[in-house]
Amino acid sequence: MNEKNTSELEKVLKSTHLKEFEEYCNTNKESMLSCDKEFFVYVKDLFRAKGISQQTVFLKADIPERYG
Repeated sequence: MNEKNTSELEKVLKSTHLKEFEEYCNTNKESMLSCDKEFFVYVKDLFRAKGISQQTVFLKADIPERYG
C-alpha cells in the first residue's frame, strides 16, 4: 500500500463518519505517525535537530512562552 500525504489523509477523513473512524485508522496506519512518544518530546527533539531553542520559536511566532 502507498503511503499517503497529509492532504490525502485529510480528504479521506473529512468524508469518514465517526463509526468508520477505527476502520480509517487501520486502513491508513502506514501513513500516520505512531504514538511512540508524547507530542512535547517530539517537538523538543525537533528543536534540537534543527538547532533552535523553544524560546526562539515562540519569539518568532509571537506567542507568549507560557502557552507552550
